[in-house]
Amino acid sequence: MFDIKPRQSKKFQNVENIKKGNFDNKAVFQKKEKMPLSSTRKNIGLGVILIAMIGMFVFTDLTSTDIFFWLFFFAMFWYRLDSRISIGGALVGLVVIMFLSAGQGFKWWQADDLMEQIAVGVYFFLVIGVLKQIWEYKTESKVYKPGIRQSGVKSS
Repeated sequence: MFDIKPRQSKKFQNVENIKKGNFDNKAVFQKKEKMPLSSTRKNIGLGVILIAMIGMFVFTDLTSTDIFFWLFFFAMFWYRLDSRISIGGALVGLVVIMFLSAGQGFKWWQADDLMEQIAVGVYFFLVIGVLKQIWEYKTESKVYKPGIRQSGVKSS
């Protein structure tokens, strides 16, 4: 009378749907989501960054560019931003330098100092991006267990 089937796991259901040809690309190939930040963490981070910015302006001899990059560095880690943001900023800076250097043939276009400042910013963006990538690799990598190969077979 009633056809009762045992309950299947979600992973098994996805495999069955793929075999039948019924699958949603978004569900199958979806990247693992990071945990969202709580609103208190966001507010605390904003307060710390504002206090640090005021402190750096008042108590140090750093330039505004240096303060921006220090605050950007801390914000990358506090708000768990992706390292590609910093590396993307570096690529944008390189494109700007390319266009500025293309205009160097004109006598009225002298942008050597500006290009140097942008190049320093590009370097800072790249350093921050690489440090963030190292951090992501260390925090998201699998734990290495001596004596066990990656395939799960115990080595002799």
